[in-house]
Amino acid sequence: MVRVGSILVAVGTCLMLLYNPSSNMGQRIGFLFISGVGTGLSMQATVIAAQAAVKGKDMAVVSASATFLRTFGGMIACSIIVSVTNSQMRTKAKELISQYPTYASALLDSLKDQSAAYSNKIPGDLQSKLVQAWSDSYHVAFYTFIPFSVLYIVLCWAIKHMELNTQRKKTIQQ
Repeated sequence: MVRVGSILVAVGTCLMLLYNPSSNMGQRIGFLFISGVGTGLSMQATVIAAQAAVKGKDMAVVSASATFLRTFGGMIACSIIVSVTNSQMRTKAKELISQYPTYASALLDSLKDQSAAYSNKIPGDLQSKLVQAWSDSYHVAFYTFIPFSVLYIVLCWAIKHMELNTQRKKTIQQ
């Protein structure tokens, strides 16, 4: 399941590159669903694989370590995607502000809150450029994750298959 999950995560990440401002809700939900199913299939299974690979006395440490690393990895990934997106968006906002200086305040507001892009303070032509700028910024962030997805597939294929030990001896003496 880990291997199938890793492939689904990579496919979902690549499909998110198809997002654009005119993407319908079905596409958005479908692409995120594929990534989510892949994550669900692989994340918990890696903890179980780690548990199966150690003796009973080490199971708590391995479980905690695997869970910590998964959480830490999610935090790093979130930091990367936000940083890349915001960096790209700041650059694009500067370009838009130079073209539409009278709407600089509204454009800066949209950097703090994306819903401000749909404000009635912003004219239609600028609004469409702003929404496209957000979309382009997310594309750059998704491109950033393709190498990580490939690495994830390679690492998941390197996991050695272990039979689960269905009977454990007591590991803690009373």
